[in-house]
Amino acid sequence: MNKLFANKKTRRRNVVLVITPLIIILLLCGFLALKSVKGILGTDGNDNHTENIDAYDYHLRLDATDLQKDLFKKLAKSLEASNPDDVESATLVVENFVADFYTWTNKAGQYDVGGLFYVYSPQKIQIYNQARNQFYYYLSTYIEKYGSKNLLEVTSVNAKGGKVDNIEIDGQSFDTYYVKAEWTYKDSSTFSPLGYIDKQNFLVIKNADNRFEIVEAYGDE
Repeated sequence: MNKLFANKKTRRRNVVLVITPLIIILLLCGFLALKSVKGILGTDGNDNHTENIDAYDYHLRLDATDLQKDLFKKLAKSLEASNPDDVESATLVVENFVADFYTWTNKAGQYDVGGLFYVYSPQKIQIYNQARNQFYYYLSTYIEKYGSKNLLEVTSVNAKGGKVDNIEIDGQSFDTYYVKAEWTYKDSSTFSPLGYIDKQNFLVIKNADNRFEIVEAYGDE
């Protein structure tokens, strides 16, 4: 690097040659990061969604799998019923979350975290950051190596829920539902799903807007 800037006549030109690509990279990273954050906050409009349940801020991505489409329709039907069953709706929120979050075949990379419309809104950024640094950490590498269509895809979800006592979060009391879910991945000879999480317990609250949100996910331990 010292030799590159040794000649006074070419110093300015070389500085420009070195700095310009760095600026371009920084601007591109900033744009992608901003787009990702806007997407998880739901501020990017409905351009990236094929179906929406606007009253609850639930959305279905354009490239949804067949399972995701089916579960989303079931959720919409449950929420729009004349006498909705809250346990059923809470359970379907978990199933929709699982089908999207644990599916990689329709994700663009580490920053494309699924299922975030179904999580507790004040914790959305925290959950997003945790996901991209854990479950999604190697996704971009896996896409480059194996191709996204060969990666994890949830093909079925079996969940059972029930009403539990109210819980208090940030000084507010919420109706709370317990949901136990198990799921399966598609078979793949290219990328084995063995060893990846396939069951979890969830706590779901119903907030003041009658929106169901996942506040906790944990194992059987």
